[in-house]
Amino acid sequence: MLFLALIATLCGFYKFTNNLKRDITLFLKFFDEKVSKGIYEKLNMTMSFIEFQKLKVSINKAVNSIKYYKNEMIKRYYFSPVTNLPNRIKLMEDMKKTDKNALAIFNINKFREVNDYFSQEMGNLIIQEVAKRLKKLINNKIYHINIDEFAVLLDEYECFENCLYIKKIIKELEKPYIVNKNEINLFFRAGIGSKKEKDVFTVADIAVEYAKRKKVKCLCYCEIKDLAQSFEKNQKTLNILEKAMREDRIIPYFQPIVDNKTQKIVKYESLIRMIDENGKVYSPGEFLDVAKSVNIYKNLTLIVFEKTLNFFKERKEEVSLNLSLEDFEDDNIKEKIYKLIKNFPEPERITIELLENEDIASDSYILSYLQKLKDYGVKIFIDDFGSGYSNFSYLFKFQIDGLKIDGSLIKNILTDKKSQMIVQTIVEFAQKGNMVTVAEYVENREIFEFIKKLGVDYSQGYYFSAPKRLI
Repeated sequence: MLFLALIATLCGFYKFTNNLKRDITLFLKFFDEKVSKGIYEKLNMTMSFIEFQKLKVSINKAVNSIKYYKNEMIKRYYFSPVTNLPNRIKLMEDMKKTDKNALAIFNINKFREVNDYFSQEMGNLIIQEVAKRLKKLINNKIYHINIDEFAVLLDEYECFENCLYIKKIIKELEKPYIVNKNEINLFFRAGIGSKKEKDVFTVADIAVEYAKRKKVKCLCYCEIKDLAQSFEKNQKTLNILEKAMREDRIIPYFQPIVDNKTQKIVKYESLIRMIDENGKVYSPGEFLDVAKSVNIYKNLTLIVFEKTLNFFKERKEEVSLNLSLEDFEDDNIKEKIYKLIKNFPEPERITIELLENEDIASDSYILSYLQKLKDYGVKIFIDDFGSGYSNFSYLFKFQIDGLKIDGSLIKNILTDKKSQMIVQTIVEFAQKGNMVTVAEYVENREIFEFIKKLGVDYSQGYYFSAPKRLI
């Protein structure tokens, strides 16, 4: 009896240890073959012991949580939180795998202003509506790569065909959006890059920037002539520019503006120059485009304003400074310029020259800012008037003090009848509107005498002096 009891006890213990070993082996196998390899599946086998059964339930809960947070992390890493579309990181990965050979990037023009005006929450709703419309218009996978940018991979066709297709998409995208009972109008630019280039994303992004500058709806990288060849040159210029900024070698030169009646200097225009470490002087045409491409142009504007106004504080002449659309896009720069003018002893000696541009003429925020400057006595001129846009909406929306006639008209005025007619029309119009006129590129006495007869008020050009540093 004792022997049989011992045998039964040993058999029970053997079965117990086997079941215990089986359950532990199942747990170890589950962790080794599944969890450690990132496979988060439920442990479905029945355990022999109630304690292990409870442990299995707890492990499955933990696995579900890990699986959920893993998916959330992937979603946040690869998808836009605003539109739930794949983001830039996902695009970069997909481009390595796809057989699509072209990439189109859509940019919403001046979306930041829309965002500022309506609020960020409203801006997100607008972006969601853009994403919905894109999904209906495009069968290919769409990516939300920046708050105001979307991208789509395309088959490789001729530039003309791809641009024609993208322009049709933009036409639909620019139809009004109704969001919270507000009618929103958005404007788009697009750039297309090809895998024939080394970096399809970079070249598509460059094409977008050039589309903005040229004010066209769509532009292929292959259409940008000599861009690849000029890249290395631009990089060298950028290196010189950044070093010049660090070492305080961005300086203003000054060119006199002469009263045509008295031939006396009444004003100077401040013109930016860059000096390299060897003392070579660079004119704006050699580095400003590069500065704009890397978004440091506004910093140069501020440097010129600070140095010019500090220099003219102790002088009696008037001074002209230039502002472009890029300067108005940065609220911080605008505020700093406003403070510099406000602290200038005689703001009425300051003239702001604006590049003739339809975006400035139609922007109520810019016109409001300019009015604020005028309230301090600052004069506002339109620079390069007659250069292309030639819309008089500036003059009706805002009281301009003067027009600076574009140099291309003055250069040819002695021989070109059309230039003569345009300049004469500008002068007559300015006189009726109580505006003064300034002629640029007055290179010789013959031009000076001719424009003087036409009634131009002031002259600027090499006939009187090249731009130079003043003492």
